[in-house]
Parts: sequence; structure tokens; C-alpha cells
Amino acid sequence: MELRVSLEEIKIMKIVEVMAELQEIRAKIERFEKKHGSFEDFKERVTHSEDEDMLLWDTLIEWEALINMKKDLERKLDVIKNAKSVEIIT
Repeated sequence: MELRVSLEEIKIMKIVEVMAELQEIRAKIERFEKKHGSFEDFKERVTHSEDEDMLLWDTLIEWEALINMKKDLERKLDVIKNAKSVEIIT
């Protein structure tokens, strides 16, 4: 049996997948912002604090990772939207 799928169908499936990941990451970033304010201000407070609060450092590391993941997913989304072809790998 043969499966026939158009480039647009594949792009839509991948866009939905990436958008779902982005939504989850944005929600996590938003929770950090509600709790701690802006990332830049929080980073400044943590890195210049005389106390070495490991929980705050863990939060900083996780938050920064989420920001980087968000940027990567946004780039991936742009690549998908502008794709002119798809390679099927098995």
C-alpha cells in the first residue's frame, strides 16, 4: 500500500508539532517571569548576589536553557515554513 502526502501536509504537521513545543516552553518562561520578573534582572540579581543560592542558580540555568530552546524552535519553525522540499528518512 502506498501513502501519498503533499509537501504542504507535511509542513502543516511539523508546524503543529513545533508550535505545541513552543507553547509549552513559552508557558514555562512566563511562569518564571511572573515569579521573578525579567530574565535580565533575575540574572543580574543571581550573578551578583553574595549568597550562592543553588536553587536560584538552578532556576537561572533552566530559564536560560528555555530561552535558547525557544529561539531554536522559532528558527526551526521558520525553516519549515520556507521549505521547498522534504526528504523522507526511514
